[in-house]
Amino acid sequence: MIVTIAVNHLRVLSWNVRGTTGIDNARLRGIVDAMASSPAEIVLLQEVSAAGDLVTRMRSAFAEKLSLKGWCFSGGSRDKLYGNVIASRFPVSIVRRRPKPDAPWPHLLARGMVQSPTRAIEAISAHIPNGAKYGWKKIDTLEALGTILVDEYKTPRVLGGDFNEPEGVGPDNAIISAQVASDGSVFGRWRDRYGRQDQCWRWQSAVDHVLGPRSILAHAWLARNRGVPAVTHVTRGKKCFFDHLLASRDHFNVVDAGFHHAWREQGLSDHSAAWSIIRWRS
Repeated sequence: MIVTIAVNHLRVLSWNVRGTTGIDNARLRGIVDAMASSPAEIVLLQEVSAAGDLVTRMRSAFAEKLSLKGWCFSGGSRDKLYGNVIASRFPVSIVRRRPKPDAPWPHLLARGMVQSPTRAIEAISAHIPNGAKYGWKKIDTLEALGTILVDEYKTPRVLGGDFNEPEGVGPDNAIISAQVASDGSVFGRWRDRYGRQDQCWRWQSAVDHVLGPRSILAHAWLARNRGVPAVTHVTRGKKCFFDHLLASRDHFNVVDAGFHHAWREQGLSDHSAAWSIIRWRS
């Protein structure tokens, strides 16, 4: 049985489900069962393959097993055959406005308008490319996301995704990006594998603008756990804090937040799912 929380509260879940090459039926059942144990009103997924029938199977299972009948999928592209999902117990419509400057892969910033009983909410499911492989395109994507957040900022928003950042968090929730030197400076330039180079401060600024304490959105986990990063992904033995949920400060208070690390440890994905309970401001 699906149990919901108070109308003025919303539970939001964000999860990179590692489905770039598909998800077989057994793992999909495991994903659905896990999500049923912690039901959410709004679900944001990343790395969902656009090839084959995964989107059809997932949408059907979410509607039948999780009562998530609102749905939008951002699709794929020739060089990235996967996209992101926004699912909800409330109706969802695709937001087609594109940011300026454009993102290298706009479908990795999926946007949907969720018609909650209280007020419409723009939900954004983001997958930010990793810098080691894609270089400055990662920052192009984050800067495009930043323009989305300030555009029509009076719209209530929730944002979740895999950001491939930060490298660390300071005691005051300061965001330490991949281009901050060991001494804390952001001087100099960085050249990516394609020969493109730019100032390190631009990298730091793009990450901080979205995830940092001066962002227009409140970071759900850090709002409740000041200065404490979580391990949401492990790659080549490196423990990473890559998965985040945020909500617009003008519209929501963060009641609680956490991660389903067990879902990652069970092999359902290589990322932990982030969850948060948010409450409408009066």
